[in-house]
Amino acid sequence: MKKVLLIILFITILLNNCEKSSYLIDNDPYYPTIIRKIDPFDLTEMRTEFSGTNIYLFSSLNEFGFCAPPEDYFAPMTPAGDTVSSQAEAITIAKRFIAKNSQFTGVRDTADLRFTNFKRTTGHSDGSARWHLYSTLQKKDTLDVLSTQIIITIRCREVYSCTGNWYPEVYVPKMINVTAGEARDILPDMTVTHFNIAGNPYNVTITRESLNWSAAKLMVVPIRTGETTELRLAWQVNIPSPVFYLIYVDAMTGQIIKQEPTIIS
Repeated sequence: MKKVLLIILFITILLNNCEKSSYLIDNDPYYPTIIRKIDPFDLTEMRTEFSGTNIYLFSSLNEFGFCAPPEDYFAPMTPAGDTVSSQAEAITIAKRFIAKNSQFTGVRDTADLRFTNFKRTTGHSDGSARWHLYSTLQKKDTLDVLSTQIIITIRCREVYSCTGNWYPEVYVPKMINVTAGEARDILPDMTVTHFNIAGNPYNVTITRESLNWSAAKLMVVPIRTGETTELRLAWQVNIPSPVFYLIYVDAMTGQIIKQEPTIIS
């Protein structure tokens, strides 16, 4: 009888430990979405095609084939025509460009794209006024995709620059392994680093008390890993004073995949 009880106790402990650590195992074969670098020869052809069909554009493509600042300076053709007269016209021009270049912007349907910040600048060397449009982040279902703001600059009714992109494919698992509470439980006693005004580093330790005031938000986080970009589902844990840090915890694996301060030292 004693032996049976010991076996039952052992199995109970084992199951308990498995339950606690199960979120550390990623067993979804479709996760994460992986975006791979474009072959250099193919990328050269893509860049040539992109510049050839957008002759007024001072932008190029990055290693993944998305809109980005050019690696080298060049002078695009100067468009003729007047400055855009209204915000509504600027939005129409921007969306037309994005739809035309869907392969390079990652936007499949411009109806999903909204611009919420606008700026008009003057005093440029060519005498033109320019409109700068800033999009919201891409959403997958209801989740924000981090670092996906698209910025468009318009000169004389033509798009002059385009930076940023959305992702045409984003896989989000139906079930997550790590809850917001479990993500927070990983962080106590972790040390983060800030820099003072002199550029000297100083460390702050995350305490359970500081985590009591933190906010957790589930989102998709692009992570650059050498030859690929991985789109990971993560809890963004925003920890206030005295920590002042964002910590991103993978909602499938329980790994800390990104961290950044929320104050400029």
